[in-house]
Amino acid sequence: MNHLQEIIQSVEVFLNSCGVERNPDIYPEECKDVIELHSIIIGDRNEVWLKGYWEPYQEEDRHVLFSISKSFSCMALGLLWDDGIVDLNCPMTTYFPEYAHLADGYMREVTLHHLLSMNAGTNIFTTSRICTHGERDDWAANFFADELPHKPGTYFQYNTPASYMIGRCVKQLSGKNPLDLLNERIFWNMGIRDVQWDECPLGCNTGGWGVWMRPSDLFKIGQLFLRKGIWNSRQLLSDTWIKKMGTGVSDTSRLQNDTERGYGYQTWINASGGYSFRGMFGQYCYIIPEKDCVMVITSGTHQKERQSKCVDQLAADLKDFHDQSEALLPYEYPALSLRSLLAGEISSMQSSYREYQMEPNREGYESIGLLLGEGHGYLHLNYDISQGGFRNVLPFGYGTWGYGTRTCKGKISCWTGGTRKVATCAGTADGELCMVLQFMESSNAEYWHFLMEGENITIERNLNCGDNGDISMETLRGDSRL
Repeated sequence: MNHLQEIIQSVEVFLNSCGVERNPDIYPEECKDVIELHSIIIGDRNEVWLKGYWEPYQEEDRHVLFSISKSFSCMALGLLWDDGIVDLNCPMTTYFPEYAHLADGYMREVTLHHLLSMNAGTNIFTTSRICTHGERDDWAANFFADELPHKPGTYFQYNTPASYMIGRCVKQLSGKNPLDLLNERIFWNMGIRDVQWDECPLGCNTGGWGVWMRPSDLFKIGQLFLRKGIWNSRQLLSDTWIKKMGTGVSDTSRLQNDTERGYGYQTWINASGGYSFRGMFGQYCYIIPEKDCVMVITSGTHQKERQSKCVDQLAADLKDFHDQSEALLPYEYPALSLRSLLAGEISSMQSSYREYQMEPNREGYESIGLLLGEGHGYLHLNYDISQGGFRNVLPFGYGTWGYGTRTCKGKISCWTGGTRKVATCAGTADGELCMVLQFMESSNAEYWHFLMEGENITIERNLNCGDNGDISMETLRGDSRL
């Protein structure tokens, strides 16, 4: 068995442990125990050995990376550290004197080192009160005004506002957003383009989440770390900083997680070896220097602990990639597909276009239209003024994917506004119309179950993955006579 065959064998074991079928022909509600994979890429510092994308996800599409963004904030700060303009042990109030009057108690002692290692003195997640639902639009002001229960450096607590403040410090010292700095000095030099990063109300990148990047480009970042920061003979990021990121600083044993052995600078130290960037709903970039291996996985699942164990076991099973002399082409998994719907007897439902005026709802749907044609159809999503008044038309197939885009103004279930790609598939379950709306640049999918009776419509909905395992969504109701 050659090296590539060993990799394929290890991946097959991984897919089985995730409950993944090659081409599942099953309604989503029957797949709740399946870990939904979107992509997988494995290789060494020079080559891709294996890759696969699950339809409708495609290689050219970006994927939201959630907390992997934290590692990019750290990379941006590392550029300033390489330039000699950052002292990791100075109090944060040194860099932000305009907020010093808000800092009290332990907050006056917080340094970049504490933020990077997630030892900033908090004992709970504070993202809501600092960022998303803070007293002020200025997240830095909310951060400095927060009361810390622990002396910095004495208590590990994974916390997203720490990563935001790392990115905010980058902007404070360089005058540039972390993404702009990374584009100029790292990404563009590696041929990485079209990266997006969400911003806070004041225009700074969100730091701890919000990066949208192609999985293949994330794989390149892993290769850069294996190459000690060198790309095309240029030192883009110092090996010293890369070692800081990948060396355990914080003790995470109280978390009792079998897949990790500590926390570095915005990275997790893997139980299986090496370190990793990790994001919510199953986003991973494993960097394993002792095996010369990079592994990238994107997903859509809320089964965090189960998937982490599966991913870490795959990393442990992979053989050492050093000194491989085999001249093999990378293996690409053929015909992988996410679960789709059964076409069923949709022909009996064919009708002319009908539009329903929706009752008030949290997502701002003003009306929803439906056209069931022969072989395909169209879903019309019309938003009210709170979501920008956009009109979206999503094509769908029966048992197959149709491709379109959805535009909205503000945050709904899958992104913070803007236009994103959507793949839509229709079918039947128990004789009733169902749809999957797969948001191809995110982890999320929505399952819509249509109940139509006379002039009335009810749409029961669920997510494939949600915060803390909550996959419920608001039920929509409408009437074609309104």
